[in-house]
Amino acid sequence: MKKFLYISTLILALFCIFPICAGAQAKITTRKVKLSDFGTKVTKVVLTGSDIYDQALRAEITRRWHASPYEFISGGEYAAVRNSDKYYFLLTQDSRARKESEPGITVLSLEKGGPDDPKAPNETFEVVSMPLCAAEDSDGREYLFLPAMLDIIQQFALDAMQSDRVGYGGLGVYAESPGKLSGRDVYFAESDVSPDVVPDQTWEARSIFIIGDSEADDIFAQGKENAVVSYTVTPTAPEKNSYCYRLLISADTHELFLCRRNRAGAAGKAGFQQADFKFIKAFKKK
Repeated sequence: MKKFLYISTLILALFCIFPICAGAQAKITTRKVKLSDFGTKVTKVVLTGSDIYDQALRAEITRRWHASPYEFISGGEYAAVRNSDKYYFLLTQDSRARKESEPGITVLSLEKGGPDDPKAPNETFEVVSMPLCAAEDSDGREYLFLPAMLDIIQQFALDAMQSDRVGYGGLGVYAESPGKLSGRDVYFAESDVSPDVVPDQTWEARSIFIIGDSEADDIFAQGKENAVVSYTVTPTAPEKNSYCYRLLISADTHELFLCRRNRAGAAGKAGFQQADFKFIKAFKKK
């Protein structure tokens, strides 16, 4: 009898505990779940106050943004509503790497609004951030690649709605698909390549080319079929702890095939490295 009462009490206790545990598990929300409302909530596109850039941003957003409703706001309006979880925000901002004395690059970021409190279930967080250009004295090449940046950000957000691997992995994991380069011509602008790189005579047989900057830009601007073009983002005057970002983007579909970074402070470390070419060649048949 005592044994029966003991077992009955134990079972009752387990039934009492289970709803508590189940309730606690229900509160665990993954990035995929948090992004599930991206397509229905308004994305507020934050203007910078720079007439030339804002004009280009307005034009490309109007032409290309399809993943969610959107509207344009000023920096002041963003400051007033950034902690609201009713919106997403697309903003252009300077980014400073850890231990950099000044921001080295400008990024284009998509973030979900919400309180800054990390304990809040609806806290704000960055969905994705694309390196756009040097923070100071950029060469203007970012205007050519801006349409692709917007397409990549949208597609990343849509894919992150379906996969936590994408949402938590970031652009580096998302972009690493060198196997898809087979059958494509890969063009590296000369200024995107580190001076330390020694060209391999077998590269062209694998459809890997180093060409002039203007020629590479023309290929991208024309949206050449099956062409992939390099793009790098490095501070104008890199410090010891600055980073160089190296990207490969298709000219026709605006897919991101590679996104890597390395410290750019040491001489010759800005741009694509010898190891990048070795890596790409290993996966590329033709």
